[in-house]
Amino acid sequence: TIPLYPVDGKSLNIMVGHPGLTSIIIIIATCVVLTFGLPKFFEDSIPGKILIILGKYSYSTYLTHFPIIVLYLSSPFSGTVLSVQSYGDLAILVTLITAATLALYKYVETQQFKLNTFKINAALATVVLIFSALLPILQKHAYTTEELHIFDAFSDRSAYRCGKLNRFINPKAISCELTNTQPPPSDNLLLVGNSHADSIKSVFSDVSQKNNKSLRFIAQNIPLMKGGLTPESIIAEAVRHDISHIFLHYSTNAVAYDTLLKTIELANTSNINITFIDPVPAWSDHIPKQMLLNPDMESDLYLTKNQYLDINSKLFSQLNDIPYDNFRRIPIVDLFCKPQCLYKSTDGLPFYYDHFHLTLTGSSVLRDTLDKAVKNLSRQIEP
Repeated sequence: TIPLYPVDGKSLNIMVGHPGLTSIIIIIATCVVLTFGLPKFFEDSIPGKILIILGKYSYSTYLTHFPIIVLYLSSPFSGTVLSVQSYGDLAILVTLITAATLALYKYVETQQFKLNTFKINAALATVVLIFSALLPILQKHAYTTEELHIFDAFSDRSAYRCGKLNRFINPKAISCELTNTQPPPSDNLLLVGNSHADSIKSVFSDVSQKNNKSLRFIAQNIPLMKGGLTPESIIAEAVRHDISHIFLHYSTNAVAYDTLLKTIELANTSNINITFIDPVPAWSDHIPKQMLLNPDMESDLYLTKNQYLDINSKLFSQLNDIPYDNFRRIPIVDLFCKPQCLYKSTDGLPFYYDHFHLTLTGSSVLRDTLDKAVKNLSRQIEP
């Protein structure tokens, strides 16, 4: 019955989370079985004999099942897929795993080999080095230039938020420094936003560095959103680092208007200016995946300037009515929509690595506009 207990490794619930009460019950049950074994009458029964046979092959199954599932269900730009969509796929997977289990058990697990460990490790290392050298060459010959450009979208982005090393060194830090200005910066800037701000932070950092501005970035992925940093926390962090200007960038309607207004009000009290960078166009399709799997149907990727404005009309109306002089807005629609919105460069490089997050290539479209905004921090930015 141990596998039947519900445990969610990602949950923080004290009952079904891990660690949690259910996990403790499973651990105790496992310890009892390992210590005392199962009753003799159960081992001699038909269910017991079946379980003993399954146990004999279980380690080979453990070694083979995951790579078979991942490789069989793999799909471009879909990450690690573990969910089976049809009974046919389930039957094929069970057959493949069973065959691999039997082969591994018979020809490896139960065999007595006289092997030299050093030679085996040397051979494996040699194979890995050869494949490491050959695979990039084989990839260039296996795919067209257009397909390689599409694949580049997967790696065409920077490290997540402040980077793993920074989070390890400063686990409690609310923000991190993205620039290294010499001499001391003329202004200290702060970039605040969700994952959309994360996708433009590299180009923003380059622009700030070029103009001798310091740029800090909020480490949390949901600032000013539900469960995230509050307006008071953001402004306190800005005051702590002598920030003169905060830039906000989010996906459409990610931040409640009241929260945004409260942030601007507190910033105004602390003599901090705020600039809101409009959301980038969002698509209903996964851009690189659609470009790769349906190259003849790219015309289906259709979004116009008017559609973008309609989607964001409520947000823009609210922003335009904000009464504080320390607030300004940067419209970006004309950078992407002319009037049909662009999703790739003239070279075929995707502007997005999914439905709405910009690649480094896509974020570079904002470079000149951000450069103008950073150079003219105290001036009103006109649409």
